[in-house]
Amino acid sequence: MRRFFTILIALLVCVATMNAQQRTRPVQHGKNMEQQTMGMVEALALDDKTAVKFKEVYAKYKKEMQSVQRTFPRGERERKDSAAVRKLLTDAEIEQNIKDGFAKSRAVIDIREKYYKEFRTFLTPRQIQRMYEMEKREMEDLRKRPPMPRDRGPQRPLRPAGGNHQPRK
Repeated sequence: MRRFFTILIALLVCVATMNAQQRTRPVQHGKNMEQQTMGMVEALALDDKTAVKFKEVYAKYKKEMQSVQRTFPRGERERKDSAAVRKLLTDAEIEQNIKDGFAKSRAVIDIREKYYKEFRTFLTPRQIQRMYEMEKREMEDLRKRPPMPRDRGPQRPLRPAGGNHQPRK
């Protein structure tokens, strides 16, 4: 019986720890953005004045890119691309998915071109190329990470509500 309670307590501690980690992830994402920017400043060997300008422009650039990602969410596209779901889609839905892909690609290219011109006013082409390479590597790392669990709202209690639940002896 003691073994059962020990296992139950260990399980509850694990669940509580995992739940706490899920709540802190969005905060870590903000830190990650700042760390990524600082890493780029160092890798590009920018002086203080250029670094300030870079951080300002890069933040705007990332904000616009994230806006495109929210407009065309990747998770939805991946779900629709699975073999089982593709069989269930109508031709019109498939055509819309393809057109959405074109629209997203155009939006990304437009943003990259717009900000290339802005970055070019204070960075060399080699520095911009290095920035794009670092960004690509960061995106590949993000794709390799397991997806964050979605918040499912209030969790069910471990024991049935109401009544006098007594463990078996």
